[in-house]
Amino acid sequence: MKIVVCVKQVLDTRVPLAVNGSVVQKEPSPIYIMNPADRIALDKALEMKASLAGEEITVITAGPARAEQVLHMALAAGADEVVHLKDEAFEASDAYTTALALSRVIKELNYTMILCGNRSLDIGASQVPAFLAESLGIPQVTGVMELEIMSPGRVKLWRRLEKGRRQVIECPLPALYAVDSSAGQPRYVSEFSLRQAAKRRIRSLTLADIGLTQVDVGPQASLIRVVSLSPPKPRPKKIYIPDGSLSASQRMSYLLSGGLAKGKESSLLEGTADYLAEQIIKYLIDEGILPK
Repeated sequence: MKIVVCVKQVLDTRVPLAVNGSVVQKEPSPIYIMNPADRIALDKALEMKASLAGEEITVITAGPARAEQVLHMALAAGADEVVHLKDEAFEASDAYTTALALSRVIKELNYTMILCGNRSLDIGASQVPAFLAESLGIPQVTGVMELEIMSPGRVKLWRRLEKGRRQVIECPLPALYAVDSSAGQPRYVSEFSLRQAAKRRIRSLTLADIGLTQVDVGPQASLIRVVSLSPPKPRPKKIYIPDGSLSASQRMSYLLSGGLAKGKESSLLEGTADYLAEQIIKYLIDEGILPK
């Protein structure tokens, strides 16, 4: 069974970034990483490879020459083959054109399952999985937390819902599964494995190799246009509102101190077991936890 994992190289948002109109101002030496949700999807594929015989993992990315970094990471983690759609035009492509290019490659592979992250760290629109599944004409399941192969043509999945709930479903293969970014922690990849992966061959494809041209990707073919970007608004500090039963001077004292309420005083009780039990019962009655 062949598992295809789609990954993306994104800016590391742990580095301070500035926004200028619709452009993110990068540092002089920006740091790029594999999209965290995609890395979790790769880990899920590696888990299935370890538990089942005959599994093959092919990792695909689309982007400029620097995107080879995420493919070296995938090889070091345990992927069998990597494919790089190598063209600067993919840098400004939207979800639709990216999915179109990926589908051209995946159609030529004898795949059984496609895994990818549910959202990217940069745009976060969660649209590439949907466009890709539609282009390939296969089912799609989003928010995947766990998956289990039930039979050669069927998979059992656990989806993340609101308020910590889970939905268990079954899905036939082939299919695309968008893995939730909270489905696990990425495994450690050693420096030695990365050095060894850097020596392995990366299969590179151009737009012409997949039957596309410059007019099929990039801003001119994109259905989505970014109008503007803005940093998130800071959350306002919660201000303590004094109890109306307090005097005016006490309320002013609380407000001038920054709205910090005085914490309850604590005390340590010592004595015999009977005395301590009596004090605990009295406290619970005073707090209204136990009836008088």
